[in-house]
Amino acid sequence: MFERYTENARRALFFARYEADVLDSPHIEPEHLLLGLSKVDKSLTTRFLLQFDSPQSIRKLVQANATVHDEDSAHSRDIGLSKICKRVLVYASEEAERLSSKHIGTEHLLLGLLTEYDGNSAAKLLKEAGVQLASVREELARTPHHDNEQIIEGEPVTEPDSELKDVAEVQSRIRSIVRRMEEAIAKHDFKKAQECASEERNERKNLRYLCEQHGLDL
Repeated sequence: MFERYTENARRALFFARYEADVLDSPHIEPEHLLLGLSKVDKSLTTRFLLQFDSPQSIRKLVQANATVHDEDSAHSRDIGLSKICKRVLVYASEEAERLSSKHIGTEHLLLGLLTEYDGNSAAKLLKEAGVQLASVREELARTPHHDNEQIIEGEPVTEPDSELKDVAEVQSRIRSIVRRMEEAIAKHDFKKAQECASEERNERKNLRYLCEQHGLDL
């Protein structure tokens, strides 16, 4: 599915998954993809998202307008693309073809976000900030955006999340430890709960270190 995606576009998708996990969402939503784009492509952000002061300002808006999920789905950590986000990727592919691009880059993902409006809080945020589909499309037609990392013909496509798999593994261990600690407390096994608390602190230190290494925000 992602063979035509540039390296930055694939990285944006992985960062979107990371953001979904941090924000405790069961699915990757368009707003998480917006955060991913702001993280991996500074030139795109500078060119089209100047209305936002920084990725942190986008994060605050996303948190305030996050998609609401039912309680049961929030317990699942098998995080995949939501139906809306899948439509965004379809539109991104169409936008790449419209601009006669062989590859799907971050600029096409941005256009996809702007195209899919129904139930899309990211599109709502962008349009409220004055980012319009027609103007972005026209600007890209006049002056194409150059992804900093284009895929090379014939180069094998790697999974976008390979470099940060260790972060996801630590997050999974922390959730498991917290569950065990809660069970221990419920059984009044406070010695076991204390051991779990110590284990959790160590894992959170590991998580902070890994996030610093990868330039991620906790």
